[in-house]
Amino acid sequence: RTYGATMLLATYDKAGPALHVIDPSGTSYRYFGAAVGKGRQLARNEIEKLKLSEMTCREAVVEAAKILHRVHDDEAKPFEIEMTWVCDESGKVHQRVPADLLTAASTAAKAALDEDDMDE
Repeated sequence: RTYGATMLLATYDKAGPALHVIDPSGTSYRYFGAAVGKGRQLARNEIEKLKLSEMTCREAVVEAAKILHRVHDDEAKPFEIEMTWVCDESGKVHQRVPADLLTAASTAAKAALDEDDMDE
């Protein structure tokens, strides 16, 4: 069996932002939101619930952090979130999400999950 990798490709051109998933066979699909790797199905389900076309990039970062915390299945093992974006706020250039925004998003995600746990 051959080994392969799935790649996410984010672009920004005259038509606006776009996200493509390229699978190991080389097939490319365009998405509004996508997930790959471990936990991808649960993450995809959560992404499908979002109205991404109505969100700002900052709001999407918070929602992405919530999804990452939700699908992380080993609560005892800490993990670090790294995010990048291509949007008007980044000057239409691919770059890391600012650290202060990422920290705030992760904190908000943890608080939202804790609140959901209390409701159950």
